[in-house]
Amino acid sequence: MSRRIFAQFMALLAVMAMSLPVLAAPRASKDSAPTLKTTLIISDPVTFAGTQLKPGNYDIVARDSKVTVSRDGQKIAEADAEWRDEQRAPHSSSIVLDGNQVKEVHFGGKTKYIVVSQP
Repeated sequence: MSRRIFAQFMALLAVMAMSLPVLAAPRASKDSAPTLKTTLIISDPVTFAGTQLKPGNYDIVARDSKVTVSRDGQKIAEADAEWRDEQRAPHSSSIVLDGNQVKEVHFGGKTKYIVVSQP
């Protein structure tokens, strides 16, 4: 009987040893390429990746290397985006302008933000 228990114990150890590489494999952090969403109120006309945005509420979704701007469920504009890190998470979402061009989108409560590629 003790040989049988020993064999089961060894089989269990073998299964655990084979599982270790899977458990120890590095996983992408949730912040490495997140999908972030926000709604912004734009009070003055701005240009987003060559598209004029009139004042109003816009949904912004950044996913992988793209950022999409929608209004009332309709996609208005899309652009390539580069992820960057902030030292501190801003309290609320905002955009950074260069003149009237949207250059960056910062997401409230997140340390990741995007830099919008211009056409």
